[in-house]
Amino acid sequence: MSVEIIMPKAGMSMEEGTIVKWLKSEGDEIKEGEPVVEILTDKVNMEVEAESSGFLIKKVRFEDEVLPVFTVIGYIGEKGETVSETEEKAGTSEVIKDKTEENSVFFNKSLMQSDKLNRATPAARRKARDNNLNIGNIPGSGPKGRVRLADVESFAESKVKATPLARKIAEQEGIDLDSINVTGTKGKIFKRDLVLNTVPEISKESELKPYSGIRKVIGDRMTKSQFSAPTFTLNIEVRVNKLLKLKDKIAQPLMDETGEKLTINDLLILAVSRGVRKYPDINVSLTDKGILYHKEINVGFAVSGNGVLMVPVIKNTEAKGIRNILTEGKALIKKAREGKLGAAEQSGSTITLSNLGMYGVHYFNPIINQPDSCIIGVGTIEEKPVSKSGKISVKKVIYLSATFDHRVIDGALGAEFMQYVKKLTEAPYSLLI
Repeated sequence: MSVEIIMPKAGMSMEEGTIVKWLKSEGDEIKEGEPVVEILTDKVNMEVEAESSGFLIKKVRFEDEVLPVFTVIGYIGEKGETVSETEEKAGTSEVIKDKTEENSVFFNKSLMQSDKLNRATPAARRKARDNNLNIGNIPGSGPKGRVRLADVESFAESKVKATPLARKIAEQEGIDLDSINVTGTKGKIFKRDLVLNTVPEISKESELKPYSGIRKVIGDRMTKSQFSAPTFTLNIEVRVNKLLKLKDKIAQPLMDETGEKLTINDLLILAVSRGVRKYPDINVSLTDKGILYHKEINVGFAVSGNGVLMVPVIKNTEAKGIRNILTEGKALIKKAREGKLGAAEQSGSTITLSNLGMYGVHYFNPIINQPDSCIIGVGTIEEKPVSKSGKISVKKVIYLSATFDHRVIDGALGAEFMQYVKKLTEAPYSLLI
């Protein structure tokens, strides 16, 4: 019976790998544990070892192919054994698409190393696919945990279906899986179901409110953003003495003309816009079809209104000065706090600003507002002693904390962009040109 060679999942963030070089040719004898193929992960090159002894009877994927994890790339079997066309099509097209906690958000290293994720007969895989089951969740009774057809049939007929992580937690916590309300497909219990069904004891003084509506929408979006994109955050100190002086000089004329009060946040939106204009590779979104480079710069900014977080968007800031940014921003804030902000006014951002300075926060790690690839957190203004040429003076500074999507923005680019925003903020009169 043939055994599949599978593109392994060599880390929580790995979603695909590249075949660099086959180390064996079809017909070559292979010993268990011997390197068979070299692959490239998102970070390093690694060799895939044979899970059993035999002969390399078939390669179905070849060098330079980029493939999702768990894709079958070849077969090991007995000398002279062949792989049927049906088995080959089933194996080469099989990719585990069910992103369970174990192979995405709550990835478990021990499960990655377990043969149960990789070993299964072609008949078992077909049966699992027909029943919308993840083969990696089914305990195998064959040699070295290999999943057989009977295992899949038994799993499909079982009363309670649950992921391995959910079963482990239920066992540790003494939770009866039969009593759990499920959210997964085909009645499968996930870790989140255990959390949602485990409600702490509520005293008479407490109040339980439903997790629904806009609060749930925000929570779901933030969860997806946090766990779908590898990110990095850069914290940078910016002196704002000159920015504050500029604000004081132009605030009154703008108030006389527009009736709106200028804030440092308005000037930072302008500085960020000019920074994105200088570094357009920051202004991108990752889509299913590729990296989308936005021509327009649309800045979203976080606003708290009616107990929820909203992100109104000032459109086309690349062509706007401080007057338009001030008036449009204040109009959006007013609508947000009155609960009149429309969907179109909250969509289309390409970069976001989140200011927690008014709460005394110095710096923080903001979560990206997808599909943006960057969000900048703004801290409070504080006084700091600075030494120059042996003399100490007091300067006012803020910290900007920028979180980037590492899939499309590298650290060096993010740092250059932030240094330019710092330069504009510390020499702010250039913003008015």
